[in-house]
This record gives sequence, structure tokens and C-alpha cells, in this order.
Amino acid sequence: MKEQLILDNWTFFPGRPSRFAAPEKIAVELPHDMQIGLPQTPEATSASGYFPGCVGTYERLLDIPQEWEGERVFLAFDGVYMHATVSLNGSRIDFHPYGYSPFCVEITRRVLFGRPNRLEVVADSSEAPNCRWYAGAGIYRDVKLLHGPLVRIQHRGIFLQTESIDGDTATVAAQVQVVNDTALPFHGHVDLTLAGPDGEETRARTSLWVEPGEEALARLRFVVEKAQVWDLDTPSLYTAQAALTAKGSQEILDTASTTFGIRTVAVDAVHGLRINGKTVKLKGGCVHHVTSPLGAADFDDQTRRVLKAHKEAGYNALRMAHNPPSERFLDLCDQL
Repeated sequence: MKEQLILDNWTFFPGRPSRFAAPEKIAVELPHDMQIGLPQTPEATSASGYFPGCVGTYERLLDIPQEWEGERVFLAFDGVYMHATVSLNGSRIDFHPYGYSPFCVEITRRVLFGRPNRLEVVADSSEAPNCRWYAGAGIYRDVKLLHGPLVRIQHRGIFLQTESIDGDTATVAAQVQVVNDTALPFHGHVDLTLAGPDGEETRARTSLWVEPGEEALARLRFVVEKAQVWDLDTPSLYTAQAALTAKGSQEILDTASTTFGIRTVAVDAVHGLRINGKTVKLKGGCVHHVTSPLGAADFDDQTRRVLKAHKEAGYNALRMAHNPPSERFLDLCDQL
């Protein structure tokens, strides 16, 4: 599926939507922590930094092109704290209670193609205390708009694993998840290209059959010559690019990509943790998702600064306290 970040052109107001009032809205860009700017009060819990619980409403207009009609359209949220209610054009579509896990919402049935669509997200963190540390509130991580054809590669549907490394030759297994939302079986091909840091490419192809309304995995295997291995000192990353075609056709129906490090990881009672066959002693620090005066908002520069500081201090591992980290955080860990 194709995806785009939608972080700008949002508005925000405290409280819930009301048909009887027209609240004053402010322009915001995501990520945004709606709690960090509230006045502190001694009545609030110390765990939240004496910030009170809150409810807030985010709105944005989505221009969905007419050309997308006939496709599936989704919104992917990396984290909304908490009790998130998602509505489009006045119709409630989804409710996601947990504040740290990513979730994906299909909005196709409520989309007005070729016209502006009003997206509304209500975050409710009013039942305080709801955490024993400062959690922040609101849409504090990235939001993406996704779209793809009825037969498509699933969002986050590429998985790669290093099977072995022998000298400078690596064997890599891959899976690509394909969805068929049509009423007919689909017979096609998945082409996967691994591009290394030096631009060298390795390709593989396989065929697959997907029943109507179901999903299937395309399984591929690569032998990568002169592999540039990922380790703590040289975090080399490959890009995996998948393309989906129907049998007998050269037209690409859908594409997807991800990054990947060629590395082996093993743990046993004799050698401990081994990366690429070498024992590694973990030296770690604990990291909350909150970054002091910025609150819970997950900014790229701030996350990069925190990770670089830990690496420069001699750390090679992090303990996430106490919740799933953002996709950005994990990507930066791979890069650094």
C-alpha cells in the first residue's frame, strides 16, 4: 500500500465535540501532547507530574482523490493516549483504548472521493490517575494515510530473517503478505529486491494463489553475495522492495518496502547473547517515552538525540520502560 504522513493542518480544542457549541480551535502539528501545557495542580497525582487528566479533540480535512475510488483507504496511528475514538464525516469508525500500541483503521466505507473529508479523533485521558508515570495525552505519535487496490500487499506485510551467514555470503528468508478483497481468486507473482548500502541488488520471484476475501504469504529466499552485515559498530541496512503483479501481466498492482539488517541473533546458556556468532555483553539504560519539557510528543530530532547520548555513553541496549516504543524509535535503533 502507498502511504503518506499527515502531521500538518490539524486543529485541536479541549473537550469533546458538541452539536450545541462552537469551541475555539487552535492549529497544531503532530505529534502533539495535549496534557503538557495544562496548569499543574496539587490535586492531581504526583505520578502524572501534577498535570490533571484531560479530553481533547483533533480535526483535519482529508482530500481523498477521485482516482482512489475502488481502492481501500486506511489510517494508521502509531499511538494515541488514550481511549481514542476515530470518526470520519460524522460517523464513528473505531475505538482503541490502549494508549501505546499502534492501530490501523479502514475508512473506505465513509470516504467521499474527490471531496474534503472531515477526520475527527477524540483522546480521553480524563480518568486520572491512569498511569504511575507521566504518560502525556493526545496524538503524540505519527499518523499515516494509506491506500491500495483490492489485491494488495498488507500494511507492514514484509518480513525478513537472516537464516545464516557463511563468510561474506548470507541466506535471507522473506515473507510478503498479500490480501485479496475481491470476489475472485487471485493468481500472481511477488518480486522482491534487496538493495544494499552500496547499491548492489539481489532479486527473487515467486508465484502465489490467494482465495477471495483471504490472505496468503509469498515465501522467497535470497543468497546475498558480499553481504554487508549489520552489527553494533557498522549498522548496515538493506532496503527490501516488493512488487505485486497478476499472472500474465507486467502491470504492477501494488508495491511496499522496508529496511532490514543482515544479522544473526542467538541466545543460549553457554555463550549468552551472540550477534553474528560473537558474544555480546549487554550494557543498557532505561528509557521512558517522555522527553522532559517536550512531554510525550515523539519528535525525530529528540528521539535521535536521546539514542545518540546513550550510544556515546557506551550503551548498546535499552530497556523500554514500560510500554511499546514508537516505530520511529525502533527505526532509529536500527540506523544507529
